[in-house]
Amino acid sequence: MAKAAATKGQVLTKTQIITALAEKTDLPKKKITEVLEAFTTLTYKNAKNGFTLPGIGKIVVDNRSARVCRNPQTGEPVKVPARKVLKFRFAKAAKDAILPAKKK
Repeated sequence: MAKAAATKGQVLTKTQIITALAEKTDLPKKKITEVLEAFTTLTYKNAKNGFTLPGIGKIVVDNRSARVCRNPQTGEPVKVPARKVLKFRFAKAAKDAILPAKKK
């Protein structure tokens, strides 16, 4: 049986996440895997409109405008074209649960 939790400083693997969810919900690992795959597909299809993970955050597409940067080796200006990028914005509830409260 795989360990359900990672040790300090390690990231949970997909297998560890599935095992932890299966133990917590008493559902078979196969069903948990299907749910995670369906959730991932749903996220990918709807990310362009913004996709909210309740209590965790929101995936949004952001438009970066064209700009001029400098090549650090030569110092010459380089034009960077406009493009779309994905961003993840954490929910306040997630920040409050994960980060320690600021002292005033």
